[in-house]
Amino acid sequence: MGNFLLISAAAGVASVEEPVIISRPRRSTGPSTFKDLEVSNIRAIIAKRLGESKSTIPHSYASIAIKIDKLSEMRTKLQADNIKVSVNDFVTKAVAHALLECPDVNCLYKNGQTIRAENVDVSVAVATPTGLITPIVFNTPSKSIGDISANIRELAGKAREGKLKPQEFQGGTFT
Repeated sequence: MGNFLLISAAAGVASVEEPVIISRPRRSTGPSTFKDLEVSNIRAIIAKRLGESKSTIPHSYASIAIKIDKLSEMRTKLQADNIKVSVNDFVTKAVAHALLECPDVNCLYKNGQTIRAENVDVSVAVATPTGLITPIVFNTPSKSIGDISANIRELAGKAREGKLKPQEFQGGTFT
């Protein structure tokens, strides 16, 4: 049957399709209770940027299922040479080249005008103990798959340790 990759440009997510296991919520006899949590500076910035992106930036959505058997073969060969790359690394590289071919997608809308970004700087989602953050792989098209992979691993490590600098997660041109 082969491996398939579901790409959702709107969410910036790529994953090999696998069954999703959802736990059942606990049944309660009364209304839910809530607990106020302290908001760190980084979480406040993330919340502000996500809110801005959804409310001020025009959105379009596209999804496609792609057969990735050849990509999986290539990954296996690279891994045999001790080069560790993920499917997401390939998606990041492909997105960067798609943005070069379709530069009108690599734009911002600001002050009533469209501004085309000069560079392709792809932000990638990283799960951290405090939530998602999107560090940036700068000048993505110029990097090899191995360089992208190493860059993402380094940024993900810094993100999980809370050591990203603002310029490492603010200002990407595509997520």
